[in-house]
Amino acid sequence: TLFRSGLPHDILRRIMTVGGFGTEIEWMKFFALGCSTIDSNITNAMKYAFEILSSNEESGRIPYTTFRFLYSYLAMIDGEIHRSQIEKMLNNIERQVAESDGLVKVSDFTSNCR
Repeated sequence: TLFRSGLPHDILRRIMTVGGFGTEIEWMKFFALGCSTIDSNITNAMKYAFEILSSNEESGRIPYTTFRFLYSYLAMIDGEIHRSQIEKMLNNIERQVAESDGLVKVSDFTSNCR
């Protein structure tokens, strides 16, 4: 992927501009924007985030709080996802993971995208 071969300066500048970063960088926002640079589709960007952050390669699971932050931030940056859709997604996922171990699987997310 892009990150393994090094981040080109033009992409770094774009991430810094979109993120509004100055001397302080919010690393999770930087990470989210990096994922969306690989694929601008929010579903695919989130899949990359799951893959990169997960210690479990087979199921790609991340804590709900991490999911909530990344998804909310990318949806806000995207600008085309209505706030009510964002809240609906987050509520559905939160209910699903409350019944298990608090970890969101890629399939939890993708099944709610339909």
